[in-house]
Amino acid sequence: ALPIYHGPQGLKHIARRVHNATLILSEGLKRAGHKLEHDMFFDTLKIQCGCAVQEVLDRAAQRQINLRVNCDGTLGISLDETVTEKDLDDLLWIFGCESSSELVAESMGDRKS
Repeated sequence: ALPIYHGPQGLKHIARRVHNATLILSEGLKRAGHKLEHDMFFDTLKIQCGCAVQEVLDRAAQRQINLRVNCDGTLGISLDETVTEKDLDDLLWIFGCESSSELVAESMGDRKS
């Protein structure tokens, strides 16, 4: 039903938006000292924490955000079309990134210029 409702252009817009949000999140996570398991991704990140996993999970609980805890000790985050700027800011805070999603995005744009 989603493709019929949004049409091809609408689906492309949603996909771009979700992927861009994931790019911003990935950049903020790297800046905060975390490592990504994969350089290529669409909407899902697998993170090797640069700090204690429990610290991240405690902060996530404060924001009522669920993270996937993988059996290898990494954490997983999947974004979808409902993600907001506040959600990204909360996720960055959870992982100890001191920048907002807006500042991370702006600096990413500066690098590409």
